[in-house]
Amino acid sequence: MSAVQAEAEPRRRGRGLAALGAGLGLVVRRLRLDPGPPVTMFVLVGATCFLFAALPRLFDAFSDDGLRAAFSNAPVAARNPRLLEPGRIRAGLAADPLAEVDRRAERSQHEALPAALDDLVDERSFVVRSPFYVQPVGEGLVRYLSLRVPAAGVESRIRVVTGRLPQATDARVRAVNSNIPERARAAQVPLVEVALSKTTAQELQVKVGDQLVLQPDREEPDVRHFPQLDQRPLAVAVTGIFEVRDPEDGFWFGDPSVDRPNVAFTPNLDTKLVHAQALISAGQYARLLAATAPLRLAYEYRYLLDGARIDGGRLPGLRDAADRIDARYASAAPTERRVELGLGPVLDRFRSARSQAETLLAVAAIGLLACALANLGLLGVLSFDRRAAETTLSRVRGASPTQTLGGQLAESALIAVPAGLAGWALAVLAIDARGSSLSAWLAAAVVVGTVALLVLSIAGVARRPLGSLAPADVVVERPGRRRLVIEGLVAVAALLGVYLVRRRGIESSGFGASGSLDPYLAAIPVLLGLACGIAVLRLHPYPLQAAARVARRTRGLALQLGLSRAARQPDTTSLPVLVLVVDGLVPMEVRVRPRRHRVVVVIVVPVALGHFMRCRGHSTSANA
Repeated sequence: MSAVQAEAEPRRRGRGLAALGAGLGLVVRRLRLDPGPPVTMFVLVGATCFLFAALPRLFDAFSDDGLRAAFSNAPVAARNPRLLEPGRIRAGLAADPLAEVDRRAERSQHEALPAALDDLVDERSFVVRSPFYVQPVGEGLVRYLSLRVPAAGVESRIRVVTGRLPQATDARVRAVNSNIPERARAAQVPLVEVALSKTTAQELQVKVGDQLVLQPDREEPDVRHFPQLDQRPLAVAVTGIFEVRDPEDGFWFGDPSVDRPNVAFTPNLDTKLVHAQALISAGQYARLLAATAPLRLAYEYRYLLDGARIDGGRLPGLRDAADRIDARYASAAPTERRVELGLGPVLDRFRSARSQAETLLAVAAIGLLACALANLGLLGVLSFDRRAAETTLSRVRGASPTQTLGGQLAESALIAVPAGLAGWALAVLAIDARGSSLSAWLAAAVVVGTVALLVLSIAGVARRPLGSLAPADVVVERPGRRRLVIEGLVAVAALLGVYLVRRRGIESSGFGASGSLDPYLAAIPVLLGLACGIAVLRLHPYPLQAAARVARRTRGLALQLGLSRAARQPDTTSLPVLVLVVDGLVPMEVRVRPRRHRVVVVIVVPVALGHFMRCRGHSTSANA
């Protein structure tokens, strides 16, 4: 680069900055001298951005509330995971015999649960159960009993009717293993104190003070793995009978076996089989291990999820976690470690309902956006009509198309960008909901659309040759072939979309299993409005020509000339009519028939200001 070029570069840059500053000063001076249209545009853009920034946040808030309601209304066992594994975990110290079981439950939580579920676990509990032991009784009764160490806090969920709750004891009794009669011999076995529900005691035909000696049930899958010689009888003493205060309490995890035993009959109905659960105290866990050795116990770890922290943002992760659990433990045997979770169907039902609502909201949002941009464009055109002479004078005095369009761009940006930021910030502050990037994108789309429409409103004059700016005769406007093809495609797309919506319904255009919205079917009301507006635009000159012929018979030239010009230049004079048609057809009822019922969507836009400007547009067109 030569020295002359190096010196000219700063001067060129300085002239560019000076020109930019002068242009901004001119824009600011123009806004100060004629504040009416800019203030109106600022208010309309701000209100539109507030509306579109608020819609996604409101939808997310309602969606989160609906997800939490669906979660809380689901059964406790369905919405919370539980891990079941057989084994024999050693007892802890006498002060806390179940400490090792609790540590195992915590470790299993992090090992078996996906991160999406592990992060939501708010409370953890566990239940320990023994295999079923059997005792045949005369008079057609067979007792099946399983000992159960309940979760912590069971004392407040039951009411003792007779006797007392079980306690730790060192008592032992002599019992005989009757499963091998030829080798039967008495042996000392631990005595376990148990408590039964009132219904269970009635079905088992026992009372407080009774002692039962039961044998391992050979039908249990885990019992068959051990030789009969190693299996010992189980001796229990009934110390109390209780009632469950609320069988539907989530504490029981949807398991009614503690309160109501499972009663069945043999095929000939002469023998009743009662499978019951008996409660023992946590302090007897070491005695339970000794009484049931060498059989394995069933450990059930229950993980309660915090529904208050669930929102729509966690929905994909939760559904994926449910699928991973189903796939991982689908083939697990009853004697193997497995995780049970019924949250998948609950999330699917909610996602299906949300998809329908999201589809309807998309239809409404597209219609609202079309109405807003139509009114903003009309307001921009009417605002430019007030400054048509000023723009023409600037072009005649030597302003280039780039300078003219640049000035309009700067002026539009000075109005639309602050208005958009104000509307978006007001929506964020006014609506307390989970953040949504869609709010910012919609507000930005309104701002960009407004600036583009305002620039396009003067593009014709700005790019027109200087010679054509002089007064000339009004010529008949004829649409080009390309424009006719585009208009025909819009009409065909609208008719095809109406047919698809009527045939398939809005539900089939929603998220479905893939979770993707069909934007074509969602934009059908707008396409239909554009198609009707194009039809009105093409048919509009014919009634004007007829009215002009009638006006020739009257006195005066103003009405005749105005109607004749409007008929010869429909694109210029029919713009307010086109906007009226679009705004009138978008607030329509979209009737669909999914599964033999109708869904009605009413899209309402507060466009009182736009209608006022249209009235002014009608008067301007009539006086032209």
